[in-house]
Order: sequence, then C-alpha cells, then structure tokens
Amino acid sequence: MDRQTWIAACAHQLQRRWKTVDPEQLEEVAGDLWGDILLRTMTPSRAADEWLEPVTANGMLGRLSADEISAGGAGLADAPDGTETRVEIVTEMFGRVLVTYRRQSGLHRGKRTHAFWTACHAEVMR
Repeated sequence: MDRQTWIAACAHQLQRRWKTVDPEQLEEVAGDLWGDILLRTMTPSRAADEWLEPVTANGMLGRLSADEISAGGAGLADAPDGTETRVEIVTEMFGRVLVTYRRQSGLHRGKRTHAFWTACHAEVMR
C-alpha cells in the first residue's frame, strides 16, 4: 500500500475513535504513525488500534458507542458504592462484549448525593 493511501486509511480509523477531532489533525497523526517502521508494516487499521491501546487502558471500552454503554447499564439494581457488576451486551461491530460497571456516588450541585453506575472496562467475548 502506498504512503498516501495508508495514511488516509489510518486517519479514517482514528476518526472512528475521535469523531470530534479535526480530520486534518488526524491525518498528521497518521503521518507520524507511518514514520514508525513497526506500525508501517501493519494494516492502517491495526496500526491505529495498536497506537490507541495505551489510551484504551479500560480494555475496548473506548471503542463502544455511548448508546451501547448506556443500554448495557440500564436497569442495574441499586448497590453500595464500589460494587462492580458485569453485563454482556451485543454490539453491531464487535459482537458479544462484557462490560464492567462500577457503582459510584457524588454530590449533585453540592447538595444531594446522586448514585450512578459508570462503565469502567470492556472486553470482547470470544
């Protein structure tokens, strides 16, 4: 694959993760990735995923849509702070994914305590 095509495909993969980042900036990042000899030997999609791996220390959570994460956490029962639970969701792109949710609470406008579930990790089920 030639340099220009590789960079365009890599930038496209990066944009799937960072939808609000200017596409020109993503092309610059992809150009930097092309400069890495190891990443250049990979497919553009794989290179982008490898480069993003440290950003996704929460497994593949960052690759799920907000709607998928929200749907998975809908209906979780009340529990003490710090409680973790795992929920299997089915996504269009990745198939079955196991999402870990953690119960937390915080002050709402400094007055009332508000309890909520937050997604903290996700992994594809094989």
